[in-house]
Amino acid sequence: MKIAIGQINTIPSDFEKNFEKIHSFTKEAERNNADIIVFPELSLSGYLNQDIIYTPEFIKENNRYLKKVQNIAKQMAIVIGHISTERKRGHFNKRDLSSLRFGGGYNYFNSASVFSDGKRIFTYSKEKLPSFDVFNEERYFSTKNQREIFTFKGKKIGINICEDIWYENGPYEEQAESGADIIINLSASPFYTGKPEIRYNMIREKVKRYKVFTIYANSVGGQDELVYDGNSFVFNEKGNLIAKGGSFREELIIADTKSGNIIRPAFDKYEMLLNGIILGIKDYFTKNGIQKAVIGLSGGVDSALVSALCKIALGGENVINVFMPSDFTSEESKRLADEFIKRQKTEIITVPISNTYNILKNTLSGLRIDSFLPFENLQSRIRGNILMFVANSYRGAVVATGNKNEIALGYNTLYGDTVGALAPIGDLYKDEVISLCNYINKKFGDIIPEEIIRRVPTAELRKNQKDEDDLPPYSVTNRLLPEMIEKNRTDTELIRMGFDKKTIEFVHKAIKRSEFKRRQMPPIIKLKPKSFGSGRRIPITSRFLYLR
Repeated sequence: MKIAIGQINTIPSDFEKNFEKIHSFTKEAERNNADIIVFPELSLSGYLNQDIIYTPEFIKENNRYLKKVQNIAKQMAIVIGHISTERKRGHFNKRDLSSLRFGGGYNYFNSASVFSDGKRIFTYSKEKLPSFDVFNEERYFSTKNQREIFTFKGKKIGINICEDIWYENGPYEEQAESGADIIINLSASPFYTGKPEIRYNMIREKVKRYKVFTIYANSVGGQDELVYDGNSFVFNEKGNLIAKGGSFREELIIADTKSGNIIRPAFDKYEMLLNGIILGIKDYFTKNGIQKAVIGLSGGVDSALVSALCKIALGGENVINVFMPSDFTSEESKRLADEFIKRQKTEIITVPISNTYNILKNTLSGLRIDSFLPFENLQSRIRGNILMFVANSYRGAVVATGNKNEIALGYNTLYGDTVGALAPIGDLYKDEVISLCNYINKKFGDIIPEEIIRRVPTAELRKNQKDEDDLPPYSVTNRLLPEMIEKNRTDTELIRMGFDKKTIEFVHKAIKRSEFKRRQMPPIIKLKPKSFGSGRRIPITSRFLYLR
């Protein structure tokens, strides 16, 4: 049997465009004489539409385009992810309050259906609904214990959806034990560093254990803070990888149950990070109808990296750099910003802020001010206003340049350098920023000056300022923050690992104190298992300081 995977990039709620893509990939699979084509989880509606699914017209459109899929399923079978509904029975459910406009009393399901010869021949609804990290499917969907298999062209086939395959003794195992010859998993599994390898190894072990030909069809594309990496794959019953989709790109993948060359997958961390961020930027702008990216260029490494990433994602003609020198801006910053622009060949606008800053400083001089910090923040907020003005003028969007160290410790100014529509490197630690710059230079040819990469970090908001005057060294926080944020280490564990107790306490308090800032940050592209944003739900008002 010849099986195709349509690894496609969908747009949430755009049924027409999603269907056109499904139709196009289906026709290409037919030309390749495939027997079945498999599309990812919720590929008809896009993943995930959140509360939009309760809008009355949404389910009508979902059902209308599902019928269109049924009508094009003629020469081959189509396996498609979609939303299904059915009337509830029994007691009132408080989730009905969200769906009263739809009529109330309905259950919603994350489903997959199989169409062939113009008929629906099988439907499966997701059993294991993730409600952790960025996921909240229990808010929207109900479950069914429905682990049946069906027969198509003499093959017994089981279908499950995304999270279902991650459970031991779950739907995959039961379908395998029921005699399935082929098991298909439809997924919308977002990327973070190491995730493709984790998926690959986990599913390969299941295949080796149960000896079932297995297809994994994953989404690709950017959706707000999430990026789906694709990397769909096919294992034969021996656990050999015989087909694999690319990373962060659409692709039609063809595999045959009777043959296939064994593939050795390669996962390069910085190639994945680069392509993931680029796709995240590109899809955020294109899917939201934004053309121009506006970046505050400082002569430092973070803004240079963001500008370079935006150029790769959107094209140089759509990148506007704004250099905003003050009385504290060094000649080195001006020189390095100029050198970067020469290499980058993108537009730069220079807007000095000294006059505006001095006028505001004099205006506020009668107020009681105990430190210079308010004046530092004042400069940053002036720059934020200028960036927003430029973005409005060009009908573009500001792209924030903060890294994960700064965002974690609150070393940023609310309504200043935190302004923007998207934060592409907000999930990269400073050492990863440096490494990604080096990787880009190696790949594209020294577009970021080495001096910028090696430069001592400074916000230049006061005379001779250096970041490490106010913060623990980056060499420490690059190692400490992942242990705190992503691994949730206790203080005792951190001390045993060699971290200084005073540094641990300082960092814990800085993280807690800055929660209100992060709540107002633009979406940060998720690149780690635990990222700031919807996947990290911490109250602003809390006495718990993580100290234990």
